[in-house]
Parts: sequence; structure tokens; C-alpha cells
Amino acid sequence: MSERSFMKNKSVTDVNFNDERQDHDADLENNDFDVDDESEDDLNQEEDFDEESSEMLFVLESIYESVADMLTEDVHPFMVQSSLLTNWMQTVTMNCDKDEDFFLQQIEKIPELLPILIQQIQTIEGELPESVDEPMDAEAKSHFIEMKKMINDLSARDLSDSDSEQQTQIVEKRTVELFEAFDKANAHPLDVEAAFLYYWVHFVAMEHDFSEEKFEKLTYYWSDVFEKMAIFIRSNMGIEDAF
Repeated sequence: MSERSFMKNKSVTDVNFNDERQDHDADLENNDFDVDDESEDDLNQEEDFDEESSEMLFVLESIYESVADMLTEDVHPFMVQSSLLTNWMQTVTMNCDKDEDFFLQQIEKIPELLPILIQQIQTIEGELPESVDEPMDAEAKSHFIEMKKMINDLSARDLSDSDSEQQTQIVEKRTVELFEAFDKANAHPLDVEAAFLYYWVHFVAMEHDFSEEKFEKLTYYWSDVFEKMAIFIRSNMGIEDAF
């Protein structure tokens, strides 16, 4: 297997959030979308992508720790969710060998795209089997309930301009740290794409009051969810390349 590099250069997803959260204003001047030839070649090697590999677990754990740290620092859940969504769309753009201008065009569409994506998650959940072979245990259910309450409590807080600026800096710092870690570990591009989506779906489920059963289905059948969302987002971004 050739050496993989998720990002040739460090990237910053610098998103400015104001108190009118629905506007999804973005300032993304610092992004660098240079993708080396090796990355493009590796994306075509499906056998390299293993959702249960140690590399995938590293990516998932890294994002989980980053999200947990931001919430502990009282970063508004909207800002965390938006950074996950933006980073997911960024990785999709790079994985499809699109440039920065293309990505910026997609970011401008987020306000109209967001409800469509959420609706698609709900549609996919409704199409999944009604039961899972391994239900969440009591500890996992308790954790889900606690996280939902924490996110709801933080979401109820208003953001001042100074809070928004300070929290944007925290989000930017965490984003840089994540991409540096992925680059250093030669993380597989599809691992990173899947992981950002995975935790964005977590926030959607909690903020839109999905039941434990619905959340359980989305995580248990994650392989199907990821594939359908990967195809869906590429179609909505006007990318003809089949996933």
C-alpha cells in the first residue's frame, strides 16, 4: 500500500458564528486544498477502507475527544455541530479531488442544505430494520441520555459576540489539532469522512430529540447509513463520481 496523506498541508476550518445561528456564516479564508496524487490513488482502493480497523478507531476516538473537550469548555453545541458538518463536507470535497473554490461554493449552500440533510437522516433511519441484534446496554443508554441533556442545556444559552469569538478560536484550534493528528497518522481519507459524519449524526439525533431506539439503529447500521449519506451528499454537491 502506498503511503497515504489525508492533507498535504495543514487546514483550518475557521467558522465565524454569531447569535443568529441559522445563518451559518462562514469565514474560510485559511483553507488549503492541495491534495497529493497518492491520496487520489488510495481513494480508489476500496480494500484500504475498513470501518473496524485500528486506524478508523483512532480517527473516531480523536474526534470524540475533541468534541468532548469543546463541550467541557462550554462551546455552544451549534458551533460544534457546524464544525463537524463543515469538516465532513471538506473531506468529501477533497476525497472527490475538488478544489477550494468548489468547497466555498458548497459552504454557501449550507443554510438550504442543512434541513435536507437532516431529513435524509430521518428517511434513512426509517428505512433501517426495526430491531438490532445487539441493543445498547444500560450504560450506553445512560450515556446517551446524559449527553442529550448536556447538549440541550448548552443549546439554551445565548451567545454574546465576545463568547462567539472566543469559542470560534477554540473550535479552530481543535480542528487544526485533529487534522494534524490525521496527517501524522496517515489516516485514510474515507475514515476521516465517515468519522466526521458519524459525530455530526450524533448531534442531529440529540438536538432533534431522536429516541434511543432510533439512535441505536443509526449507529448499529452505520455502514449502510454512511454509504447512503456519502452518495446523497455527493449528488447534492453536484459531484458525478460514484461513491
